[in-house]
Amino acid sequence: MIRTAALLPFLLLLACSEGTVEPEPDTEPHRLSNAEAWDLIRDHCGEEEFCLMDIRTPDEVAGGYIECAKFIDWLGGEFEALVDPLPRDHTYLIYCRRGNRTQEARDRMLELGFLHVFDLRDGWNSWVADGYAWTTD
Repeated sequence: MIRTAALLPFLLLLACSEGTVEPEPDTEPHRLSNAEAWDLIRDHCGEEEFCLMDIRTPDEVAGGYIECAKFIDWLGGEFEALVDPLPRDHTYLIYCRRGNRTQEARDRMLELGFLHVFDLRDGWNSWVADGYAWTTD
């Protein structure tokens, strides 16, 4: 009984610590809903440390975009060269038409050492369908 009692704290510690190690939240890719993205955009649009990145083609962008977006065409072949000089510690929110390209772009940015990369999970089409703000100016 004494041996079991002596081992109990160790066994509890081992059982509680197993599987509880989580990666740093800021280095994990984050897929945001329209509402979550809207909160981020509303609170940080115009701040130097925040970049809303529209990675659609020029033809897609011509139909409208989210205000304060910067444009880097994922399919244009220069994405990596254009994002490489950007600060790694700023916050980036990426979107495309349906959310597929953003996953690839986000993963590539994380591989390049960017720390705070989010993407609009369902893309531009969902953003517009849900009635969120956008512009053509």
